[in-house]
Amino acid sequence: MMLWPYSKIDIILPVVSNRLRFCASMLLILLLPSLAATTVKASGTEALPIDLLSCQGRGQAGQAGANDRMRFWDTQRRGVNLFDQEARAEQFREAKAAGIDFVRLAVDKWRGAEGQFLIGDLDHYKGLVQADVRTLLEVLDWAEDADMPVVVTMLRLPGAPWEHIDGDGKVQPLWRSVPHWRQAVQFWHDLAGQLSDHPAIVGYNLLNAPTPERTADLDSYDAAKLANWYTQARGTTADLNLFYRCLTDAIRTVDAMTPLLLDAGSLAAPDALSYLEPLPDVATLYSVNDFFPFEYTHQKIEASLQYPGVMEIGNQFEWIDRNSLEAFVSPVADWTNANSIPPSRVIFSAFGVNRHAPGAPQYLNDTLSVLNEGGWHWALYAFRENGWELMDYELGTGPIAALPDAAEERRFRLNALRSRDGAFSGLWQQFSERSQPLRRQSE
Repeated sequence: MMLWPYSKIDIILPVVSNRLRFCASMLLILLLPSLAATTVKASGTEALPIDLLSCQGRGQAGQAGANDRMRFWDTQRRGVNLFDQEARAEQFREAKAAGIDFVRLAVDKWRGAEGQFLIGDLDHYKGLVQADVRTLLEVLDWAEDADMPVVVTMLRLPGAPWEHIDGDGKVQPLWRSVPHWRQAVQFWHDLAGQLSDHPAIVGYNLLNAPTPERTADLDSYDAAKLANWYTQARGTTADLNLFYRCLTDAIRTVDAMTPLLLDAGSLAAPDALSYLEPLPDVATLYSVNDFFPFEYTHQKIEASLQYPGVMEIGNQFEWIDRNSLEAFVSPVADWTNANSIPPSRVIFSAFGVNRHAPGAPQYLNDTLSVLNEGGWHWALYAFRENGWELMDYELGTGPIAALPDAAEERRFRLNALRSRDGAFSGLWQQFSERSQPLRRQSE
């Protein structure tokens, strides 16, 4: 297997003055073995070796300027998530017919030929599973035939199982293990090398909803707590910023142009932008999720939380309405303004509500109003996910009869029930509207 082609000394020496180059070289040769040795932190994380500490997050895309794939994002884009457990050519044709601008395609939910799709063994990545690569390329060809742009999205990486299927609330080994870091970096180097020339692709979403904060048992949307935690995590395997820089450096050796989508930490929470550092690479977008308030958007069918209305959020009761939704995402505007990042470089990559929740159509309309007012890209969760219908808005707000387990029959039954003329008609009108150029940061 070809290793990511940077040596430790090659990365460090460019930042050392010419006068000290020889001395620095000799010092590194003498000290590199001890520097590379990992040190266990109190939280169970490891100190990063010097080659990973030296990742820059700066590639050829930062020097080349605009390119066709990045120009795609200069206009506000309104997309959907395709998170089904199988891919079908008609999904892309259906999305195109609905006026959808792009799909965020979760590829690693599909059945893999040798374990996890593309990766194989999550704990011991040894190279891409080539049978899965061929499957992915065929699916991307379907998207290209339908003229449907794709953001390739990874829910898992080596050392990072996906909590919704592989186990809730667990600390992913990735955030405590240098070997898993190296495997994840190698994986994205390998995958980008296979996909770089495919015309359907407009982005790589490197890791969906990362949770490095769980190394400190921190599950929080509190910006101050997250920023304080990061001061302790900096330079360790829980350092999300350095992780993204290392992934970027590896990808840019084989793919100079494809935009990279970087999720904030804490499950891509807007408040977790408090410690996310913009990359030097200009072909980068920053991504957050918005399922606020989770108690409402994910309530069970028998629950009765009403939007707008009073809800118990955490340990207190609050009135939740459009103003509350706007306040929840306000850290995004604060962060972009502080870092001079235009709205065109931000995407709300997943948001939605269980369709049966009382007031769900108004909740979605208000959410979309807030996101459009901010000028941000967005991707609705979800579009025609046949294995899970609670956020399939073409089914309306009411219950549906029990569905068969057989995938083909289930899909047939769901398609017969789907309509865009019901309670969520305002949602579908969002896609039929013509997108407008994004406003400038100063406007």
